[in-house]
Amino acid sequence: MKQLHHHPLFSVRTSRPKLEQLIHNFVDEPQQPIVRKWCCALQTATLLSLIISHTVLGEPLTPGDREHALKRIAFSENTNIAGIDKARTREELVNALLESINPALVVVPPAWTLQYPQPIDNKWPMGDEIRQLYKHQRVQQLRSQKRELKSWWLQQIAQKRSPVAERLLVFWHNFYTTELRKVHGPLMWRQHMLLRQHMLGSYSDLMAAIIKNPALLRYLDNQKNRKGNPNENFARELLELYTLGEGHYNESDIKELARVFTGASFQARSGEYQFFQNQHDNGEKTLLGKTGTYQPIDITDLLLAHPRAAEHLIEKLWQAYISPTPNEIAIKRLAVYFREQDYSLYSLLHKLWLEPAFWENANRYSLVKSPLEYVANLHWRNDISLKPSDHLIRDLEEMGQDLFDPPDVGGWPEGRDWINSSRLINRERYRRQFASRMSLQLPESDELEHLK
Repeated sequence: MKQLHHHPLFSVRTSRPKLEQLIHNFVDEPQQPIVRKWCCALQTATLLSLIISHTVLGEPLTPGDREHALKRIAFSENTNIAGIDKARTREELVNALLESINPALVVVPPAWTLQYPQPIDNKWPMGDEIRQLYKHQRVQQLRSQKRELKSWWLQQIAQKRSPVAERLLVFWHNFYTTELRKVHGPLMWRQHMLLRQHMLGSYSDLMAAIIKNPALLRYLDNQKNRKGNPNENFARELLELYTLGEGHYNESDIKELARVFTGASFQARSGEYQFFQNQHDNGEKTLLGKTGTYQPIDITDLLLAHPRAAEHLIEKLWQAYISPTPNEIAIKRLAVYFREQDYSLYSLLHKLWLEPAFWENANRYSLVKSPLEYVANLHWRNDISLKPSDHLIRDLEEMGQDLFDPPDVGGWPEGRDWINSSRLINRERYRRQFASRMSLQLPESDELEHLK
């Protein structure tokens, strides 16, 4: 039998990727009965976390580190975040970035955000011509509200009050996807505020709030989900996109979850969440191997009890902040930590941004900037304010990122899809026009211009 202290697993010279692979192999070695018993006694991921603690998180911060972190986490390396200039280590920088998060609004939202649009009553005494003109005005009003809402968020980002918070909000809007094309502006604004409220709190609280979110319920047609005639759209996406991911549930789980959410809807005149008990299926449901007379209020705990709930979120955060390909071992270790921290999103982000993989040279410039990141970085690194306008909204749309209006339930494009031939041309056109307007002599664009 190998002696533990001679195993390469315990060498401080072992690199992080090699270390984690050695851990994986070592735990699986059939000739190591003592280690197998040890690993059975402890949670494997906790053991991994203890073993890799030789990584020095207080490593001195280099200018390259600072630029890398700010582009990934705060849109641009040129920001006015308090405390980052005093940071001397990676951990101090991450602490400053997290402490800078302030979800409070600095731009007054449009007044109509609190006015849910009322249905047009067909019994109202109107001639056909007036009714058609009235409906046309209503359509024009809704279009105007969409532009105003997009411009409002861009103004909020442009203030640079809390770029880390706004970047994180972009992630959450792409995670809990809804489209203004289908969801009224006031409902979308309420969802936006819900995400601001919970962005650094408890993931359990966020999930409990989001499954009662009228914007998401309307977007996925759950107002049509009733006893005896279930609609599976919401249940399917809740499992596939928002909690477990493909391959970790079956069709029966979707059908049973749809029954759980029968009656979960919203009031037609206020847009507020309402659970219609008379439309709910009160029978027993068997979901993810557990049986009960579940209602929507029971689902958060049931889903979070599944190991994939934590892992799925962390994989998405990994792809947003670290690299396109999540490290399976690291994901499981982070998921254990996340659960131990009672699903604290603040604690998870702190751990994720100090993950050695975040700082590895191999992962730098491995992500493609979204159009919003590209535009914000282009302006801010040249010390030029971002000025929201209908033109900017349209430019972002042409580059592939229509705020509050992703192309489908899967969200905005990712990775190289951001820079396909047509979108890359639109980026270059924006860059040239920007340089011309600002009388700037910009260097020739290269691929690194679009990476982070």
